[in-house]
Amino acid sequence: MKNLFLFTLMLCLSVCSTNLYSQTIDKESTYVLDGKSRRGSLANVEIDSQGNYVLYYVTKSNDKKIKFSVYKFSPDFAFLSKNDEEIELEKVKSKYSWFSYKGELYSVQAVTLNWNPAMPLVLKKKEISYHYDWLLLGYHKRTKILDKVKPRTEDGDKYFAKAYFEDEITGDLYIVAGVAPGLVSKEAGAQMTDLRLIKYDWDLNKVAETKIPFQYGQTVAFSKAFGEPDPENPEAQGITGGVVVFAPGEMKGSDVPTDPNTGNFTYVEFDKDLNIKVQKSVDVPSPGWKIEDMSWAVNDDGTKDVYLYGPSALGKDKYHMYSSLSTKMKSFQVMKVSKGEVKYITESDIEAIKSVKRMPPSNSKTQDYTGKPTDKIGFSLAILSNNNVLLYGHYNDSKGVPSDYSALQFDESGKLVANYTRNVTLKAKAGYRVMEDVIETSNGVNWLTYEAMAKVYKYNGVEQTYYYYFPVFTGIDANSKQMRDPLVLGRIGKKQTYFVSAKFPVLSISDNEQVFFGSDMKEKNIWFCRVKL
Repeated sequence: MKNLFLFTLMLCLSVCSTNLYSQTIDKESTYVLDGKSRRGSLANVEIDSQGNYVLYYVTKSNDKKIKFSVYKFSPDFAFLSKNDEEIELEKVKSKYSWFSYKGELYSVQAVTLNWNPAMPLVLKKKEISYHYDWLLLGYHKRTKILDKVKPRTEDGDKYFAKAYFEDEITGDLYIVAGVAPGLVSKEAGAQMTDLRLIKYDWDLNKVAETKIPFQYGQTVAFSKAFGEPDPENPEAQGITGGVVVFAPGEMKGSDVPTDPNTGNFTYVEFDKDLNIKVQKSVDVPSPGWKIEDMSWAVNDDGTKDVYLYGPSALGKDKYHMYSSLSTKMKSFQVMKVSKGEVKYITESDIEAIKSVKRMPPSNSKTQDYTGKPTDKIGFSLAILSNNNVLLYGHYNDSKGVPSDYSALQFDESGKLVANYTRNVTLKAKAGYRVMEDVIETSNGVNWLTYEAMAKVYKYNGVEQTYYYYFPVFTGIDANSKQMRDPLVLGRIGKKQTYFVSAKFPVLSISDNEQVFFGSDMKEKNIWFCRVKL
């Protein structure tokens, strides 16, 4: 992970009356494209051996030939040259390694399921078709449902799906399922103790099954696959394994045994062949833990450091299946599993979160975490060089409109040590997806967000909203627990003028700088911006 530059705390205190940035704009430049390139599509950006930026615009394409306009700019963004070329399709990939083309249309046979946890498992064949877009130079995905089948065990029992993952590269389907004779007898509760991992291939063949038996009834509190993208088609995601977290539960009217310890969770980690790599019992402080997501890092020996996190219903001791539905989540829990061992699981209540709140100098008030359903924060996770963890995200209102940002810092033991908050720099009128990242260098930590400006266009009489994103840097000193005022890129005065490219927002990343690339709204003037970190 790379860090962005930030001033020391002493320097910050000595000049606290001014707005300081963790980084500075080193160089900014614009260039006017010709009409053909503006109407075309940016296919690729690369940096040559001299450090020049080379931009490839597709101005015309079909299944036989592609026309390119190739622009070259110096390391300081001065225009050097423009060349037009026309290349036969079969020769493009041999000339340009970045050109990904697997045919005008290709399909992957896969399998999915009819998702209803209360009913026996029904598998469905499906066909995922990828159609090539000659303007955007990428694939559009379409899915078609084919045959159905109701699988059973060798003893004739039925499977009841609890969770599942789909591999879009191989077409395989991974299922977390319980096994029981049916739903209308006391034996129906067997599906809560006879739990299994099952893998089917694209042709509905069961290729692996692993039993995970329990003494007491269990529900699935969380599940997620370890995913990896197809290098030739980022639209498709593969699977290398996954994690399931089980929590004690009950089925009223059945004879399933119940665990008296409602916080006795079980963490299970498996590989793509359904081999159990880790299975550990975890005493969770609050059973009503709504695990929102999971992040992981791969160690040199191939093992993983896995982090799970989310709000929890402090003071609610009922089974997870009930307490996780609470309308007041008064705490936040974080768990780390490293090399097969549970390193920590910690809980921080609302008062603890408020007590370590930090804001940039220019912000007088930011949103507080209250634990109510309106506190919708989709956190991402970054592991810092000091082995602290930073959970960063933003609040959304009931309509999905982004509001203030929040980042929770936890030390090596999982203790909450800071809650960094700041206002949005541009208030939105409609919901959009905020993209965020945390970057670290030897100079410090920086929080990079992409906020957006919306514009409504009419196509054939139908209104469509398009979002233009711009980068915002916020410096964080993870040692002194201080924040800097945000630096907004692409702004002239108070007007947001330039926005990053959807395909290539960042052209180069080094230990001490980043180069952002984009244009104005009309895509007439392209824009380069180099930031010193």
